[in-house]
Amino acid sequence: PGARVGRASPRKAAMPSVGALAGKWRDGNGVLCSVAGDLVTFDGKDVQHITVSDGLPRLRGWIATSVTPTRVEWRAQGGTKMEWIKEASVASNGGYPQANDIKVLEGLWQNSQGRLCAVWQGNCTCTTGASSPLTSQAGGAIELNGWKTTSVTPTEVKWERSGQSMSWSRFASPKDVTELVGVWRNTDGLVCTLAEGRCNFIPKGSPVLALKDGILSLNGWSVTAITEKKVSWMKSGQSTKNSMEWERIEQVDDIEGLRGSWSTSDGLQCDVEGAVCSFREPANTIRLTMKDGLPALNSWRAVAIRGQSISWRKVGKELEWKRA
Repeated sequence: PGARVGRASPRKAAMPSVGALAGKWRDGNGVLCSVAGDLVTFDGKDVQHITVSDGLPRLRGWIATSVTPTRVEWRAQGGTKMEWIKEASVASNGGYPQANDIKVLEGLWQNSQGRLCAVWQGNCTCTTGASSPLTSQAGGAIELNGWKTTSVTPTEVKWERSGQSMSWSRFASPKDVTELVGVWRNTDGLVCTLAEGRCNFIPKGSPVLALKDGILSLNGWSVTAITEKKVSWMKSGQSTKNSMEWERIEQVDDIEGLRGSWSTSDGLQCDVEGAVCSFREPANTIRLTMKDGLPALNSWRAVAIRGQSISWRKVGKELEWKRA
C-alpha cells in the first residue's frame, strides 16, 4: 500500500521510456496513435504530450507500465487497463490492430455469464447451436445481434447494446474449455475421451490439445464450433472436404472401450458389460452412469479411456485400471 506503480530499484536499468514508444500503434478501439518524440497524435488530429514521472511515461492520466516492441500496457489510477498494439505487427498478428476486422475475433471466447462462444469465418456459434453473423461497421466497430464492440484486444472484447455492457475473454488453457469434457465419436468412427485438457483415443493415441491466440487445435484440426452435443473441426480453414465432427456419447452402454475384464491399482478384479461393473472378491455389482459427460463409478470418473487402461479421478485421488 502506498507504493508507486512502476518504481524501479537502483539495480534496474531498463525502464519504459518515451523513446520506446516511437512509431505507430493501435489502441483497443482501433484508433491510430502515432508517437514522435514526446508527442502522440490520435488518428492524425488530436495531439497530446507524453510526460515522464517516476521514470514512467504518462499520457492523459494513463501510466505506461510495460513496453515491448509490439505492445504497450497502460494503467489508469483506478486500475483500468488499456493496450496499444504495434501497427507494424498487423501481418503477423492475425489481423490486429484493426478493430473492425472480424478475423481478429476468430477462436473461442467466454462471455461475462461464463458461456462459451466460437467465432469462425464471420459467424459466432454458442453452445446451444445458435449461430449469428458478425458484421463490420463503418464507425470501426463490430456488430453482433445489436451488440457493438467498444474495445478489442487480443485477450478481451467489450460490447455495448442499449446501455448494457458485456465482455468476452480468451480461455487461458485447453483445460479451461470444460464444454469439451466428455466421450466423443468422430466422423471416422474413432472414440476419444477428453478431460483435464487431454485427449485420449481408443485404442491408442494421445495427441496434444493446443490453444494459441484463441484457436483450439488438435493434430492440425481447428475447432470451429462447440455445442452441447457436437464439436466441429476444420483443417487448413478452407475446404469443407477438410471438415470433421465429433458427436457426444451420452450412454455408458455405447462406450465399447469400457467392456472387458480389468485389474485395478488397489488390487481388485472386475468385469464390465454394458453399464454394469461386477467386482469378484469381494463380490459386488455397481452400475456405471454418465456424470458431467464422463463415465462414473460411485464418485469416481473415467478421465481417460485407452485400449489397455483407464484412468479414474475422485477429489484429488487417482485410480488406474489395466486389462486383465
